[in-house]
Amino acid sequence: MGHKNLSFLAAAATLVLTYLSLGNISAPMMTVSNSDKIAHSIAYFVFTWIWFVFFYFSEKFQLSFVKSLLYASVLCFVYGVLMEVSQGVFTTYRYVELFDIVANTSGIVIAVIFIRILKNTLVRI
Repeated sequence: MGHKNLSFLAAAATLVLTYLSLGNISAPMMTVSNSDKIAHSIAYFVFTWIWFVFFYFSEKFQLSFVKSLLYASVLCFVYGVLMEVSQGVFTTYRYVELFDIVANTSGIVIAVIFIRILKNTLVRI
């Protein structure tokens, strides 16, 4: 995948997550306890994967596996915290939730674990 495609994918994922984080949208009521936290974890799992792929496979950056994983993890964590703070500062219909940050972080950590497990497969691609 070329740099422009990877850039588009990372930018699109960031825009979608920004909209979902700050938009005045209502999620369908789910019967599973803490389902919004599960959704946060899944979203940040995918978000971390996308940014890892961007950094690792981009011809522009040519980062090592470890640096790509570190950059993606830190970027996604900082972004998640900024989105939570932005909800409290810039919206009247959302508020900051510490457990959302914990859920985001759990998605990032799980993504890091999976990416590390799949390292040899990813390197061969």
